[in-house]
Amino acid sequence: DGFGADVDVDYRTMTDPLVYEQSELCAAPSRCVRSTRSLVWSMKGVENLFTTYKYRDARVDGRSGRTLGFTEVESHIHLFDVDITHRTYYDTVSQTHDPQAPFYVGNPAATTFAGFPFVGEVLAQTVTIHDKTTDRWYVDSTQREVELRGSGIDSYYVVPKVIRQRYWDLGVGVAPTPQTLTTPPLRTIETRFE
Repeated sequence: DGFGADVDVDYRTMTDPLVYEQSELCAAPSRCVRSTRSLVWSMKGVENLFTTYKYRDARVDGRSGRTLGFTEVESHIHLFDVDITHRTYYDTVSQTHDPQAPFYVGNPAATTFAGFPFVGEVLAQTVTIHDKTTDRWYVDSTQREVELRGSGIDSYYVVPKVIRQRYWDLGVGVAPTPQTLTTPPLRTIETRFE
């Protein structure tokens, strides 16, 4: 790793369901990707730090052939008596955006308008922590809304609109599920940008 420690990296191909999952939702003009390309599946480092990765829904632009990345990347960090799961959700929809249309990333009703320059933007991140000594679960979830601004003909840039962060202490023995996360969060922070 540059500091003299050994790090073991294990690669698996996209055909291995332990490392890659493909849904059937590939809306034109993007195309689903399933290949024998290698992806990092696990890394083992010092102090028994062990991390595994899982990727979902790789896409390419059907017109240009450019990669659009994954819709989700998940990492599981196993460290002593704590497991940490980090999920990052990306915008990978490849469609031409009409700058006159009301759109922001994070608006489920408008996601079909996504595309350049939104591709690769982080839509949401969720961190789940499980303390195995107490069987206590914590969840920290962040959603982003961004908007497109024009600075000239065919020149756009993405600016943040709202960042919403929610935190749950689910308690002992209560694993995060869609049902348990409908309970009011312990803390909510919303930041709006003008």
